[in-house]
Amino acid sequence: MNIRLNFNWLLVLVALFWACNDVDQPSIIVQTPATILSAPSEIIASEADEDGVFVFTVSPADFGTNVGVEYTIQMDRPGNNFASPANIGSSNETTVEVSISEINGRAIANGITPGQMGPMEFRVRAIPAAALPTLVGAAVTINIGTMISINPDVPLTLEELTGDGTKAWKLRPTPGSWGVGPAPGDIQWFPGASVNLSLERPCTFNDRYIFSADGTFEFDTQGDFWGEGWMGVGPGCQPEANLEGTPSAAFQSGMHTFNVVPGAPNVLPQVAVTGTGAFIGFARAFNGGEIGEGQSPTNRTITYTVRSYNPDTQEMVLSINSGADGDVFWTFVLIPAED
Repeated sequence: MNIRLNFNWLLVLVALFWACNDVDQPSIIVQTPATILSAPSEIIASEADEDGVFVFTVSPADFGTNVGVEYTIQMDRPGNNFASPANIGSSNETTVEVSISEINGRAIANGITPGQMGPMEFRVRAIPAAALPTLVGAAVTINIGTMISINPDVPLTLEELTGDGTKAWKLRPTPGSWGVGPAPGDIQWFPGASVNLSLERPCTFNDRYIFSADGTFEFDTQGDFWGEGWMGVGPGCQPEANLEGTPSAAFQSGMHTFNVVPGAPNVLPQVAVTGTGAFIGFARAFNGGEIGEGQSPTNRTITYTVRSYNPDTQEMVLSINSGADGDVFWTFVLIPAED
């Protein structure tokens, strides 16, 4: 009996197998992304054509059905795998115009020194008008020759920072000039926008940040500093000599180097200081972190974003993101130290 039942089940399974083979299977839709055609080896930005455009020609994307497509040119630095691409131009046609100033600004923002050449990656993102997946094409590498320009809204240059060759800056001794918060310019966490911290910490607000046209950055404590426990000293204003023999000894007056990364339209300028113990505003903060309790500073470059600069008052607002997850912003307002 069991043998007969098993044989019957076998016949049923065989029948189902052949029946399934008789059913029409859905055809596979082949989709083809758009790619950049005849990519140039280089794009040179210059003042003569900064108001001009560069035209990218792309192959049409095939979504396997007749559908409208928007083509977006994306740009990112090599090795980033388009983790944070900039969308620099879009069109419903297979020719996409991108402004030269946009390419220049994005290249500078991604680390190419103004006035020099460096590689950037480009690709096409094809966005269908129907509910279909977006397609992205293969990346192409183009060398971008950048031009030295400025952000018209934040016109800080090397000449503005160094004056006639050497220029000293200090923290503005008024409320809202030094602190930390969840966004650039927001110091609600400490000490608050209405607090004049210079009254409590005069030894911080008398510090001098001295920039010279030869790339030299000098930090001058004026003989005193504000101590905190993480530095290996007690709290409060005290003589600079108290730093001797502590993990924070490098924060004494000293010589370092710096460079200015000029801005461009839609790109904020930056000031970067380099050296063991080099900093502006707050010794503990660096890009993406803060020095730990009892630890010493290392030889690193710390980059500050220039949020605003007024050529008339020469007031400069800097910020630095010291949060590992991007939510801890220190802000400092500097003015010329003319005394």
